[in-house]
Amino acid sequence: MSGGGLHGAVIREAGAADVRALALVSDATFLETFAGMISGEALVAHCAAKHAPDHLAGLLAAGARAWLAEIDRAPIGYALLTRPELDAAQDGDIELKKIYLLSRFHGSSIAAALFDAVLRGAQSHRRLLLGVKDDNHRAIAFYTKQGFRQIATRRFDVGVNGSCQATDGRPGDLVGDELNALEVALGRDRKTGLDNVDPEPL
Repeated sequence: MSGGGLHGAVIREAGAADVRALALVSDATFLETFAGMISGEALVAHCAAKHAPDHLAGLLAAGARAWLAEIDRAPIGYALLTRPELDAAQDGDIELKKIYLLSRFHGSSIAAALFDAVLRGAQSHRRLLLGVKDDNHRAIAFYTKQGFRQIATRRFDVGVNGSCQATDGRPGDLVGDELNALEVALGRDRKTGLDNVDPEPL
């Protein structure tokens, strides 16, 4: 997929042969997003553990799906669908674990094209879940327009050992790196075959 305001970008599903490109863009976008906001030691440890090619290869081998946004074969963004880790998950759900794009491409149609690829990839699942940092108002507004609504909260800690831990939180108990857990229900009309979402305000 290219053209149409994508600035020459191509969105394609990634496979086992793409784990190094996934690792590279995972590190780049994560550092660009969070450097200066949380501990540098924690950032580096997180990238080493969670973005390592072997770790990503293991996720793909276990059934995760990933998409790359590329310009001239250089990765500029990615998305990752995995088995849900949110406590609010139910049977038939899938989680959009990561979706990042280098900031110089924000405001283009590349992010929307990447998200559209994710939505198509999630069509066989009952719901698509994701987590967004509670003060990321830009992202929350985007997902709300896409039909997401808040279903829970959790705390997400990036520790110096590179681990990321999610625990249940309650509305009103938001502190530090608490996240909003958002959902969208993806349905398919049995007669027309059209995808249906039921938008609900955050």
